[in-house]
Amino acid sequence: MLKRVACAIGAAVMLVVIVGCAPAGDQPSTTPTQEGLSLSPRADQAYRCLVDKGWPVTISWDGGVDITSDDVPAGQEERYDQDAEACWAPLEEMTRDLSQEGIEELYEEELATRECLIAEGYQVDDPPSKQRFLDSYPDERWMAYGASDVTRAMADEESWRAINETCRQPSWTIGF
Repeated sequence: MLKRVACAIGAAVMLVVIVGCAPAGDQPSTTPTQEGLSLSPRADQAYRCLVDKGWPVTISWDGGVDITSDDVPAGQEERYDQDAEACWAPLEEMTRDLSQEGIEELYEEELATRECLIAEGYQVDDPPSKQRFLDSYPDERWMAYGASDVTRAMADEESWRAINETCRQPSWTIGF
């Protein structure tokens, strides 16, 4: 069994699973994707932090950071959980404390992702007004992927990766 680490940004920010948690049956890969380990610089940072703390975690192309229960020594589960929390906390803070300018840029990136998904043939709900997006951030953040008919469950791994490489998820790069 895999012990899940908060994927990408964390449950408080991400409202949909499509942001990159690999199913338990998948074998994570540490093959570099362009300049990083995955499509998510945020997950890359958490992965490196956990490795620096001595944990044998793996990272998948879509930012899923995993460790098997066999790789956490008996009695060290609490230490691992504390280390994982410490590694993800700065990323969650970056999301929560994003400047007004950063939130506006994120909105524009989500709109661009929406247009990309539409160009690829997917249905995407209308976005909220810019003011509504700004007012509701980060508690009820609208995301193009979450508002679309693209779901990880309906796409095979190759198709899921292709659409994520074509239409990047802005949530994977908040603060970078």
